[in-house]
Amino acid sequence: MKPVILWLALLPAASLALGGQAGPRGKLERGETAVHTFKNAPLNALGVSSLEDLRGMPVLVAYWGREPWADDWVDDAVVWKKQFGRDVAIVMAEMQAADLDTIESVILRKKWHGPDLIWTTEYPAFAGHSGVPQFSLLGNDGTLILDGSAGMMGMNFVGKRLQEIEDTIAEQVRLRREGPDGTPKKVAAAWKTFSEGDVAAALAAARALSASDDAAVAKAAGAASKEFARRLDRRLGRCEALLAEGRMVHLEEELEALEGQLDADEPLRARYAAVATAFEENEVEREAAAALAKVKRTIDKKGPKKSSLRALEKVVKKFPDTKSAARATHWITLASAR
Repeated sequence: MKPVILWLALLPAASLALGGQAGPRGKLERGETAVHTFKNAPLNALGVSSLEDLRGMPVLVAYWGREPWADDWVDDAVVWKKQFGRDVAIVMAEMQAADLDTIESVILRKKWHGPDLIWTTEYPAFAGHSGVPQFSLLGNDGTLILDGSAGMMGMNFVGKRLQEIEDTIAEQVRLRREGPDGTPKKVAAAWKTFSEGDVAAALAAARALSASDDAAVAKAAGAASKEFARRLDRRLGRCEALLAEGRMVHLEEELEALEGQLDADEPLRARYAAVATAFEENEVEREAAAALAKVKRTIDKKGPKKSSLRALEKVVKKFPDTKSAARATHWITLASAR
């Protein structure tokens, strides 16, 4: 990643928890497991209600503020999310007493609405540093493995710190895709198959290997099988959340990726079938979501210009009483209030 210069607002973190925000609750130390249940649903949560829901992937909690000097930090987080995709979760925790509507208005203006970042005003996995920006990076198992200030103007370590964060995420992603270090070769092959998207083959291989006469292979395969099932449960939870929010374009992508992959697991297959059936039966929501997605692509590139707002109004008029119309109305309100 190209090094950038970041400012550090030298304000005590506690002083930033104003306006009824959920402030820090203690200090998480390196090696400790982060436990946090969100009091208010974050923006773009898609079924995530706690840090425990994100187990099995690295989680970067990036503390930020709405001042212009914080933009580079958010831009870096956006780049990391695009780079690592579904293999990392990034939680953007605002530290300057904003409410979620204000944050979403900033997201629209700054064109940060594209990647699947999670946005909150709470302080999950807070490591106790002062000022903005700062971060806490959790490993796949939810433990704090890296934390600190993201950078300080004039201290000449900004690029090094950003590279340290990126490298640490990359290592956790490697372990997420290949299995824990020391995984037997046969089981590691199942991990690789799963990470490449062939879920059915990976599940079958892990379950077969769990009956191996080799105790180490059987143990590793049993653990892999449980982890695969847990991740699939989370993916189906995301599908259900996308359906509930009427985000049919993203839902279609998820359904296509999982089609035919869950047939050997009846509970998972049944959940998939229920979502897929509801998706197929709701033609109006699908059309509305496609229309809104087209406008959103323009907003993501150019911000909420007048032409985009008029396009949002057309979505509302053409598809009344849909989830997409409600979302379009909300965006119009946010853009008009700035």
